[in-house]
Amino acid sequence: MRPRIRSRCLAPLTGLLGALLAVAAITAAPAWSQETSTTVIVPLTLESAVALALRESPLLASARADTARAQAEIRIQRASLQPSVAGETGIQYREPQFGTGGSGRFRQGFLVRGTVSYTLHDGGRTRLAVKAARLGASESELLEAVARDRVVAQVTVRYLGVLRAIRQAEIHASLVKAAREHLRTAQGLLDQKMAPETDVVRADAALRQALAEAQLAGAAIKTAEVGLKEALALGQALRLRLQPVPSARVKVGDLADYLHQAEQRRPELRAAAANIARKKTLLARAKRGKRPTVAGEGNVGRQGFGLRQTVAFVSVIARWPVLDGGLARARVEAARAELAKSRAGRQELRNQVLASVSYAYLDAVQAQVQITIRQSALTVARQSLRYAEARYENQLAPILEIVDAQAEVATADTALADAEFAVRLAWASLQRTVGSP
Repeated sequence: MRPRIRSRCLAPLTGLLGALLAVAAITAAPAWSQETSTTVIVPLTLESAVALALRESPLLASARADTARAQAEIRIQRASLQPSVAGETGIQYREPQFGTGGSGRFRQGFLVRGTVSYTLHDGGRTRLAVKAARLGASESELLEAVARDRVVAQVTVRYLGVLRAIRQAEIHASLVKAAREHLRTAQGLLDQKMAPETDVVRADAALRQALAEAQLAGAAIKTAEVGLKEALALGQALRLRLQPVPSARVKVGDLADYLHQAEQRRPELRAAAANIARKKTLLARAKRGKRPTVAGEGNVGRQGFGLRQTVAFVSVIARWPVLDGGLARARVEAARAELAKSRAGRQELRNQVLASVSYAYLDAVQAQVQITIRQSALTVARQSLRYAEARYENQLAPILEIVDAQAEVATADTALADAEFAVRLAWASLQRTVGSP
């Protein structure tokens, strides 16, 4: 019976401890604002979203690792230009009279010595390797900038996509409100026997359709937020509160200026140029494969069981390949092929960059034209809706005319929201293709 008494005594303490832990969990919530105790709201602007993506992006982390590896390769190649110092110790067995008709007895003893070796001349191959490593590091830094541009473009598109979905949801919410007002008006006129019952049925059907479209718009917001959270590496349980991007009318300049800026600024083209320079350096290094090398080596130490005998040795050795089975020639041919491949790749990349700039330029121009057209269409649709409402109130038109006019307003308003999104996206794409920061 004692265990039961103890459990009953501990039960209130366990409940109190659980309550204290729950309170501590709520009060120790993140710094972001909370809507409820379980829903965390993350406020975001476009700038903060881009900064978060640049900090958390795996693609950019991989590019940074490649840059660090390229920087380490410079130090690796540069180390070959420095002398090397090594220490040796061990036990040696030697026959000092070997080949001289001696007794043939082996002698043994300990050995401790230090060795210094240095390559005096290698035909410039090591210096060319250092130069190629530096060009490779420059190429990696430019490719890191390419990865950064991709991350920024992805976040910008998805951020604007969420704002577009929110805007469309607001439009459908206003349409639901208008449909409810039209239904109340139709019911009032029916009660006064000033409208047929079919007007109420049609108004109710229009309201149901507006509610369904509003529900679809809400689902579109959630879908767009999922993509943005993925780009930002955020948890899907978080809620986002996005700040709107100011819609500034931009003036598109001349296409020739954008093409010139792209050739000068695009990191892809600059990385391709660095790659060509690196391949030229490697070709020059391969051409020096048969040049002689001169290396010096010296060591000093002590040997014998008591380490009483001092030994010293200095040598300068020249080596040159006489016959290598065509290895040097094959390396030169491979380096030439790699250089030709890099040149062709840069030309293809240049054509792609110029084409992307042209497409982005035309999209920006057309998007600004569409803004004006959509604004005019929305103005006309709203005027038609006001006329239809006035005609219906004066019993000069059925409610179907209001429903049709309301649908036209919804279509025009949605088209304007799409045009505003297209303008922002086209301008961001043009800036990215040009290589602007």
